Amino acid sequence: MTGLHQRLQETQPVLLQRFQRMIQAGKMSHAYLFTGAAERLDMTLYLCQALFCDEPLQGLPCGQCRSCRLVESQTFPDIHLVEPVNRMIRTEQVRDILTQVSQSGIEGEAQVFVFEDAETMHLNGANALLKSMEEPTGRQYFFFLSQSSEKILPTIRSRSQYVYFPETGQHFQKELERTGLLKTQAQFLDHLLQGRKNLLDTIGQAWCLELERQVFTWLQRFLAGDIKSFVALSGLVSLADDKDKQGLLLDTIEILLGQEVPARNRLSLLEDLMEARRAWQANVPLLTSLERFSLKNL
Repeated sequence: MTGLHQRLQETQPVLLQRFQRMIQAGKMSHAYLFTGAAERLDMTLYLCQALFCDEPLQGLPCGQCRSCRLVESQTFPDIHLVEPVNRMIRTEQVRDILTQVSQSGIEGEAQVFVFEDAETMHLNGANALLKSMEEPTGRQYFFFLSQSSEKILPTIRSRSQYVYFPETGQHFQKELERTGLLKTQAQFLDHLLQGRKNLLDTIGQAWCLELERQVFTWLQRFLAGDIKSFVALSGLVSLADDKDKQGLLLDTIEILLGQEVPARNRLSLLEDLMEARRAWQANVPLLTSLERFSLKNL
């Protein structure tokens, strides 16, 4: 192991394995939103190595070839890094980068666009990206990096695959355990809340843990093909009486799907759940969005 792989193996082993499976299956998304710990940039570069590696090993980047070395040093010509200027990613910066989206890469067909501190992107800039994200021409990949998802524009989040990087050392989880929670409960809350202590203060541990219990019960019936799980959705949705809680309900379903569904069946379910989330973000009622998801997969 060398370079990026070594660091990710030490700091984000679970996410590294997840992305390695995705790379080997050829299932890389064209747009990602990475939030949380600093390793979000390392993972972005590792995925870029997977795109450009000259000598892949069992489908994974070798980390040693010329392209892998250039990617790790952030000097590969087909990776375009956009950073805030005076605390903002301006519309002009996005428009400049869009002129390159229509062009072919220098080293190959793929091009990668990385937006650091993506929460600082101006609304007009985000809107300018939409067509390229929704109708990519050729092999374009977009990475949006941020410490927190809360300030990311809905136009970006709804069109990206969202991945949270837990802080190294699991500080929030340990803090929750010190309050008397079981380790499994603390792990769930850490994953669900992504360090958003203010949200936990507002909603409360008890509500979050009850939500996990009820979603788990519903999910077992749903995965067994029980048609009554469709009827039970209305009771599940009634637990979430505001936008924050509805978002956490969707997050809980996603977390538990990842834990309970074998890898070979997981991807299509998560993609359908993302469609349900996008519909909800576009103001389709949550119950309607989840009913469509349920009917498609029962």
